[in-house]
Amino acid sequence: GSPGPEVAGYQCRFLGRTKGGHHPQLGLGAGDGCPWGKRPTRTPAARTCFEIHNDLLYWVVQEPQMQEELRQLLVPWRFRWDLLHLAHSVPWAGHLGREKTLQQVAQRFFWPGIHQEVRDYCASCPKCWKASPKRVPKVPLVPLAVIGMPFNWIGLDLVGPLERSSSGHKYILVVVDYATRYPEAGPLRAATAPIIANELLHIFMGQSDSALTFAR
Repeated sequence: GSPGPEVAGYQCRFLGRTKGGHHPQLGLGAGDGCPWGKRPTRTPAARTCFEIHNDLLYWVVQEPQMQEELRQLLVPWRFRWDLLHLAHSVPWAGHLGREKTLQQVAQRFFWPGIHQEVRDYCASCPKCWKASPKRVPKVPLVPLAVIGMPFNWIGLDLVGPLERSSSGHKYILVVVDYATRYPEAGPLRAATAPIIANELLHIFMGQSDSALTFAR
């Protein structure tokens, strides 16, 4: 059956208690006051008020400059889930996004907290969760620090294994200085830690002045 008489009776009782500030069935607690007078309008000259038509309570926004009138039925909390289900979840509703669903509902209906309730309902829709693409956030790029001193920061890479050379080498150790982009390369017979460390020492010895302090 139609919920019209029950809604109408409830709304009239609510309208009689508006000054009291306590409206549990509409979702307003004590001290919340009446929020409708603070709702934004498109023009400063807009007029807002409650009106009763056919024993139903409406929130009316009149825009004289635009010659428009928005009339929204005030919906008690017990009917809101069914209304959101019809506006979003049924096959002909199409599972629209949060803002489009809100736009559809707000064309004819209103209640305190409608924006958040519509968005929460759409965000918790199981079918929307299953159908929405899983977007993995990309790792942000991290800028490299500017290196001003040569050989203060170097890059190492190991090329290989390659076909063994006549001298028995299978790998190439590549060293690049980040400050000057100066490259060095050394052949390796094996990719073990002692051999790599020895080749690095050989490379750095070749770039030094062979002073006694370094040799020690």
